[in-house]
Amino acid sequence: MTGVSDPPLPDGALVQSVFTAEGVSSGWRVWDDGRHESMRDGGDWTAAPPLGPEAVAEVRRVLAEAGLASIAGVHDDPEVRGGGGVLRFAAAAPGGPFVVELRDGVSPAPLERLVARLVPILAGRGPGA
Repeated sequence: MTGVSDPPLPDGALVQSVFTAEGVSSGWRVWDDGRHESMRDGGDWTAAPPLGPEAVAEVRRVLAEAGLASIAGVHDDPEVRGGGGVLRFAAAAPGGPFVVELRDGVSPAPLERLVARLVPILAGRGPGA
């Protein structure tokens, strides 16, 4: 994958999304055992309500269907430089792990659709929750 050199995910994580702007990071992640964590304003990762086995299976299914191979890599807008921050979305999916890095506010539609499918599951309102 072009332009991304960091390890894609911590061992045992299914998906992790971290936004960094002006050196401060916030994000969320889900572990393969159902642990769900969040980080705010550069703080430590803190536990969120865990996901049950059905919700974890649904997260895996959503990731497998997302077409991550087609959007993996770095996306940026050459017309915009700085100030927009960086979103780094990493996921363990068949054929992966995959990392999608978005710079300066760029947001490909396939990633937006993927996150829209994950949010209800993480909030306990989606299939398998």
